[in-house]
Amino acid sequence: MQVHLTAPNFCDLVQNVAQQVKADLQETELLQQFQFPVEFGQGWVQRLNIRPGVTLTLERMTLFEPLTILASQGMSTSTLDICFCLSGQVQGSHWDSHQTTTLSANRGCLGFSPEIRGCLEYASAEPVQLVNIGIDIHELASVLHHPVEMLPLALQHSLLGNSQCPYIQHFTTTTASQVALQQILNCPYNGLPRRLYLESRVIELLAHLLQSLSPSTASSSKLSPDDIERIYAASEILKHQLEHPPSLLQLAHQVGLNDYKLKLGFREVFDTTAFGYLWSVRMQEAALLLKRNRMGVTEVALSVGYSSATSFSAAFKRKFGTSPQKYRQHC
Repeated sequence: MQVHLTAPNFCDLVQNVAQQVKADLQETELLQQFQFPVEFGQGWVQRLNIRPGVTLTLERMTLFEPLTILASQGMSTSTLDICFCLSGQVQGSHWDSHQTTTLSANRGCLGFSPEIRGCLEYASAEPVQLVNIGIDIHELASVLHHPVEMLPLALQHSLLGNSQCPYIQHFTTTTASQVALQQILNCPYNGLPRRLYLESRVIELLAHLLQSLSPSTASSSKLSPDDIERIYAASEILKHQLEHPPSLLQLAHQVGLNDYKLKLGFREVFDTTAFGYLWSVRMQEAALLLKRNRMGVTEVALSVGYSSATSFSAAFKRKFGTSPQKYRQHC
């Protein structure tokens, strides 16, 4: 099942999805919610305005077939998103940067991108439970009661608009956060008491997250803003040289870093190695080629730097859980 988003603004996401799955959307000043029609499975989505500049989106569903939400035209957003996965699996792909994020039970991610062009893929046949906190970046300092300068340098870099690449940082949900998440999903109140209760749990979750990000984590970064700029430059080189990428030493030399700083930078900025980043970009480019035209699997493999279609197919299945042929059939 595919849902093609047409709304230009990310804030209209819930309404847009509800329209396309033909669900009855209920709306008030503070709440949007809908239930999936029985032909799709069971479950619901709720989006609540917790306080000015802060939204809370709750998703609980068990679908009969995978759900893919596509934003092919680009959706503008000024929201810093913090997503927690309690169960199931969801994969997000940011097409322009070739970055992917996979969330599973007790994993989460902090992310920001001024424009979203990509897709979200929800697994089927198992319960998916997600809690997402959205914070308007213009209200960030007042909401967090926390200087933006204390956030990780790479995130500051992205929030200031100095990079076209999205910022994504993965984390493991702590035991204390898991308790707060369950309390959010099973809130016993309605009306104003419910909003106040959920706001208190959201603040608790933000406190746990900030504890892990700063001040020690942020201040311990060994990357300067100039280093981060060079890491992004290195990522651009890899994206444009998929067939014949430079070696790690060559890449470091091209962007003016030593190999140690390059390795450290990819870990800190992209939460992976330079090789892992290249592999992810190759797979995302391959997926786009399979969706957009009729190139054969061997041609796609060659275009993303694989000399063997067999090796490419094995790598593709490791990334997406299916073969290139079956992936194309379901696009």
